[in-house]
Amino acid sequence: MIAINYNEVDFHYDGWDIAHYPEDAPFTGTVVEFDEKTQTKILSISEWKDGLVDGVERWWDHQGRLEYESQKAFNFGHGETRTWYPNGQIKDWSIVEYDYIVESISWDENGNIRLVRKHQFSKISEIAIDDIS
Repeated sequence: MIAINYNEVDFHYDGWDIAHYPEDAPFTGTVVEFDEKTQTKILSISEWKDGLVDGVERWWDHQGRLEYESQKAFNFGHGETRTWYPNGQIKDWSIVEYDYIVESISWDENGNIRLVRKHQFSKISEIAIDDIS
């Protein structure tokens, strides 16, 4: 599988942002984005298929800490998504089906659960942790 720098990707918009490399061929492979200043620190890695994000996508901050990880299918969030605080503590976790959140949990910076949500299409059921006995 081919890996290329994000700056080498040519995006065409026709209702979707479709990655092309080289020229007009929809890209399949891994796209790596580097810090513009150093060009050595990785800021993101994403898997692409036929010009669309399809696979795991990860983002890091400028100190190299993982901030975001998501599974994608056809440019949509589909699967697990997680975010982290700078201290490494998980911030949010969710299950997503084609960009619709099915279930999510949020934590504070100390690891205490703040909110649990179960989503059913347009209906959201929230459980505040204070309500759990």
